[in-house]
Amino acid sequence: MLRGSLYSAVYWGVIGVFEPSFNVHLQNLGITGSQIGLLGAILPFLQLWVAPLYSGWADRLGKRRWMLAGALLAVAVVLFLFPWARTFPAVLVLSFLLALGRSPTVGLGEGVSARMAARHGLEYGRMRMWGSVGFGIIAILCGYIWSRIGTTSMFPAAAVMALLAALAVGFLEEEPPAQGPAQRFPLREIRSNRVIVVLLIGSFLIGGALWLGVIFGGVYMTDLGGGLEMVGITVGLPAFLEVPAMYLSGRLVRRWGGTKTLLLGYALVGAYFLGLAVVKTPMLALLMALLRGPGFGLFMVSTVVLLERNAPPGWAATVVALMSSVSFGLAPLLSSPLGGWIYQHLGPQTMFAFAAALVGAGALALWWGREKPAPGSGPAA
Repeated sequence: MLRGSLYSAVYWGVIGVFEPSFNVHLQNLGITGSQIGLLGAILPFLQLWVAPLYSGWADRLGKRRWMLAGALLAVAVVLFLFPWARTFPAVLVLSFLLALGRSPTVGLGEGVSARMAARHGLEYGRMRMWGSVGFGIIAILCGYIWSRIGTTSMFPAAAVMALLAALAVGFLEEEPPAQGPAQRFPLREIRSNRVIVVLLIGSFLIGGALWLGVIFGGVYMTDLGGGLEMVGITVGLPAFLEVPAMYLSGRLVRRWGGTKTLLLGYALVGAYFLGLAVVKTPMLALLMALLRGPGFGLFMVSTVVLLERNAPPGWAATVVALMSSVSFGLAPLLSSPLGGWIYQHLGPQTMFAFAAALVGAGALALWWGREKPAPGSGPAA
């Protein structure tokens, strides 16, 4: 538990250093909303293709830790170079390279951590919640610092954190490589598993909405008159609220069942986007953001746990990476450019209403495709 929690805290700390203020940095460089939307589509595009292929390769070789550490080292190198990117073409090139290294890290890291937790009889949510703690503390602290010394300094700081994350990979446990028939990607088994298919559909829809919040949440806060301190608080404070949701997620899944737990998470995320569609002050936007934390916590942990339980033997990391590529790859790839256009031409309120509609569609898909428990099987089924 301690080793898995440490890796999670350090890894998500890397993201907390630069991601909340990244698009504000781009805006300060003179990059337009449509261009920000285009840049925001790069990581989802690469997650769609790179994450499952890279994780599948790691599963076959049994080198998950080494390949995860290598990707994090590549992220560190690119982050060191980012302060010299001052034009859109330069930012475009480095954003592509950063996304190339970063794209497999979430799915591979979460898959390895979830398997390690299951192997030792631990609750994955209680391990993953320390990632939210690390992200929240660092996001709030860095928002305060970058508002005073400038956003350029966040890149070398994030690079150092990425190096520490690469070292923290050593605390995770490796599994043997997939053997025998499992050497082939189990597409047929995945397609025939109702639970996995429904989770992927719901993750696709809510992932597109969440990515719009990542890209434009900080930009909208500055448009409302909030500074980088408010951007950091808006991103970091909800991360702390992910902690109780992640801590309790395993218990809720056992008591309510996976579908109801996920629907609660979807409802909270949808309320967050609906709130942003109507509020017009920084403080009210911050209050709406408080709903996102527990909503995302329930969504992320419950989805990963259910995927790990239903994955074909030896392919847990790959199936989780597939979810990552769908929810943070394919869906954002489609929603990001459209969201950028809506934000620039129709206004932020319309864009956030669009995001809420995506979450609602995901909730309907989960409810429609839910499995009916057998008579007398209880809610945990």
